[in-house]
Amino acid sequence: MEVKFAKKGFHVVKASAGSGKTYRLVRDYLACCLWENNPHYFKHILAITFTNLAAQEMKERILSDVREVAEGKGSMHGSLLEIIPIAPEELERRARALGEAMMHRYEDFSVMTIDSFVNRLVRSFSKDLQWEEDFQIELDEEALLDEAISRLLSRVGRPEEKALTAMLEGFVRQQVEEEKNAIIRHQLQSFSKQVTKENMQAALQALDPTEWTPEALERFRKTQRESLRKRRAAPIEAAESALARIQALDLQEGDFSYGDLPKWLRRVANGSGRKATIGKRLAGQLEESVFWSSKASASTAARIQDAIPAIEQAAQAWRDLYEGESGREFKLEEHLQQRVSLIGTLGLIRDE
Repeated sequence: MEVKFAKKGFHVVKASAGSGKTYRLVRDYLACCLWENNPHYFKHILAITFTNLAAQEMKERILSDVREVAEGKGSMHGSLLEIIPIAPEELERRARALGEAMMHRYEDFSVMTIDSFVNRLVRSFSKDLQWEEDFQIELDEEALLDEAISRLLSRVGRPEEKALTAMLEGFVRQQVEEEKNAIIRHQLQSFSKQVTKENMQAALQALDPTEWTPEALERFRKTQRESLRKRRAAPIEAAESALARIQALDLQEGDFSYGDLPKWLRRVANGSGRKATIGKRLAGQLEESVFWSSKASASTAARIQDAIPAIEQAAQAWRDLYEGESGREFKLEEHLQQRVSLIGTLGLIRDE
């Protein structure tokens, strides 16, 4: 990305996500402020963003960088010296004065959303427009969302909209599984309200419609589902192997302390997944590698010892998937796979 500074004229900054656009915009904003030996020059600068979150982030970045520049610290200090023809001491003095002025006249620190700017502009001419001075702007979100949902549903079932149809079918299945109303329009109307929430904007922006098309989301869902299926199979297969080894050694459930181990192995082998938790008593047995009951004969204990490698392998396979950091990551992946249809549906409503 270019790093030139244009104090006058029209200048476009075009770059991909994560390449430093915010840093560049903050740098140019501060350069405009500090170029002039006037700590109140910021009152003549307007910075406009799309969301309140972005406006707040930019304000915080500006104030933070002003403090660092005033102290002669941070990368912004060097960046500004490259484009403003003044000595470091003078830059720091101006930054201190600018920071104080901004804090004292914070209401003149104009970093705002387009909506806020238009609202302020219209309010300035409320008398000319013959409006009440305390007018309120209201957005009929319900009508807008209802129209978007109608357009979305009109595409369902078309031959060229197979991926979209599959996604909405997944959305309905998710609602049924969660024992919610399966009438799709009602659920979409309720769910679509997330589109307008401020805390959802970052996630929706990340859901680039050119990249995450319905087809791409459906491919991701299928790939993720297959990956999860294969990973779930590992502890199941290990538990089956341990049970087979126990059977081959002619061991019975009663040979094990409280029958804990074979019961747990059967639950894992039957696909109980993370629900087949390792209880405190079984955890103690696994830690000490002592699984036989107090009534077991020496011969029985010896045969159980022969099965220990297979038992420990099954326990480790289950723990690798469902416990600790790897367990949390796997749970997140499961949750994501389950919610792909919901996320995609939200993106579709946004696009409509």
